[in-house]
Amino acid sequence: MRYLLAILTCGRPAYLERTLDSYVAFLDPPPSGVYAYDDGGQTPLETFERWEGVPVRVESHPDMLGRCAAHANLWRAAAASAYDWVFAIEDDIVLLRPLAVDALASLLSQEPLLAQVALVRCPWGSEIAHGGYIPMAPWKYERRRTADYEWTASTADWTNSPALFRTRLAREVEWPAEAGCEHALGPQILARHPELVSGYWGWGEPWVAHIGIDRVPGAHGY
Repeated sequence: MRYLLAILTCGRPAYLERTLDSYVAFLDPPPSGVYAYDDGGQTPLETFERWEGVPVRVESHPDMLGRCAAHANLWRAAAASAYDWVFAIEDDIVLLRPLAVDALASLLSQEPLLAQVALVRCPWGSEIAHGGYIPMAPWKYERRRTADYEWTASTADWTNSPALFRTRLAREVEWPAEAGCEHALGPQILARHPELVSGYWGWGEPWVAHIGIDRVPGAHGY
């Protein structure tokens, strides 16, 4: 399969290096192209050149635009991609074990009403006491199985946790401009495609971990 790896970062090189190292180690197959939006950062192009022969494009703004505006730029780049698939990640969420991206694409192909296949993140903050965000709100999730795969359907919002989705979705739905954009995107998708559901790979086992402890001064939504 051919897909774009879309990376959002905001000038946190220590996190970004660890995150990219994990994807180099565990992502299969490698991406066909890499796009990175560096919000207010000065990350050199070569930082993202981790896969031999894979073209890389980096965009940035001298002033930090904030998480929602930065994601809007990432979403526009996804919509302009020449590949059928986009795998979106953030700079402080590491991949924990080998991931077959083509299996995620296969699940999406088998389930045309599935909008995205995201990766479950290890418990964070208040989720820890509950064992994760899925057991914290079990009424939002439903275990499902196809002929080949196990996955979890979600009635929760779209997630910016690492996820694979079809490029055409980014072309059909604009990224919300308002604050709380991640939570606003789900309703916008459903307004256009009410039949769609969001999903997670597997039945709740963590695939990624959030390593970002520090926040960018001024917050900006990160």
